[in-house]
Amino acid sequence: MAYGQRVDLPNGDILLPFSTVKQLEGWNSIRWCGSARCRFDGKAVKVIEIGNLVTHAKPRGFGEPSMAEHNGMFYMTLRAQDGHSHVTTSKDGLTWEKTHPWRWDNGDPIPMDQTMTKFVSRAEGLFLVYTRITKNNTAVFRHRAPVFIAEIDPNAACLIRKSESTLLENNGFPLGNFNVHDVSPRETWVTAPEWDRSGKDISCDNRLVRIIWQ
Repeated sequence: MAYGQRVDLPNGDILLPFSTVKQLEGWNSIRWCGSARCRFDGKAVKVIEIGNLVTHAKPRGFGEPSMAEHNGMFYMTLRAQDGHSHVTTSKDGLTWEKTHPWRWDNGDPIPMDQTMTKFVSRAEGLFLVYTRITKNNTAVFRHRAPVFIAEIDPNAACLIRKSESTLLENNGFPLGNFNVHDVSPRETWVTAPEWDRSGKDISCDNRLVRIIWQ
């Protein structure tokens, strides 16, 4: 199953992240993540090479991977069900190193509750878009609001705490199923649908934030 953000290589090949299940056991199936190098031959996208798979021995393993490239290094961010999201790095986009939870630059792991994370990769730097557990969002399903962005230290694969900004405020609805769009060299959009889970007839919004790069 392919998910999230891919990387388009200069030669036209595609690095596509995916998740898979080695043994199906219903909701508790352990999922593994990796990447495949693919090529479009004019008619179909074909898999050329598949790299190693990563997981961990927690319920459901890893899922919803997204990839980014920055200054010749590849990064993959992974959803998990252990109270954190995780990250791994690769020199070729196929051979992935040992994973670790996303951390602040002081070494503290960042609490994240079963939700996606996505990259913004630009000349200005590498950034992560995410939701996390805070003292003010316990009433939101899986703490999926607000939506934050922070710069990544690419050498340590951690988030720079002082760089964190709020992209989409917490209006009481989860925003965990967001997407990132590079719409021009100067502009990135983050879009997210509000999702009411109460079963009541409540109007929700589709929300958008524009990031204008200087």
